[in-house]
Amino acid sequence: MDELKETAKIYGKNFFRLTLPFLVFFGFYIIGGSFAFPQGSTVKIIYGFLLGLLALFCSSSVAVDSWGSLHNLEFGLIENWKYVLGKLPVLLLSTLITVAPWLVLFYLFLNFYSFFLFVPLAVYPFFFLYLLPSVLVGGAGPVAAIRDSFKVSWSNSTRTAILTYLPGFSATALVAIEIHSPVILILVPAWIVLITANYSHLNRPQLSPEFFCRGQG
Repeated sequence: MDELKETAKIYGKNFFRLTLPFLVFFGFYIIGGSFAFPQGSTVKIIYGFLLGLLALFCSSSVAVDSWGSLHNLEFGLIENWKYVLGKLPVLLLSTLITVAPWLVLFYLFLNFYSFFLFVPLAVYPFFFLYLLPSVLVGGAGPVAAIRDSFKVSWSNSTRTAILTYLPGFSATALVAIEIHSPVILILVPAWIVLITANYSHLNRPQLSPEFFCRGQG
């Protein structure tokens, strides 16, 4: 795929900038891991929520930078982060709406270990792969972003399946054997670049570069 070449080019050219948000995330992850929070404690729940929010922010920052690189638009790091912060409420609401049913399925699977629960649990992420770029560069609201991601995934099922499960299973396998840093600092940012490149090619007519053009000036 041309997107693989573009991803390698973008990631190689902008390695430090694309890695920087996840360096911050990794530091927060390491610091939190050094404390033995009691299981189910309020502090642990708050830390988990903040970690998830930071992961969403970092992923969004990488997606915006990737889209700018794809369209040869240069804009400052502060402009990127301000834009992402402005979109964060929509991103958070979209993510909560989509993740909540998956967490219910995951909880049921852990308690019943049923194949009939595993199938929807595994298939579910396929439909929401393009949620971030849909909000960030497609300008969609929470419901529209979910619908758009579902539509793009379903219309390009083979491509989306490869893009969902190959990196996803690779990351899961590495984390399972406690190899965390390459996943967080390399695999995840590269995966987001690839997702954004795919979305850009599939939805090119719908994308609006106005904000990024303002960022240049």
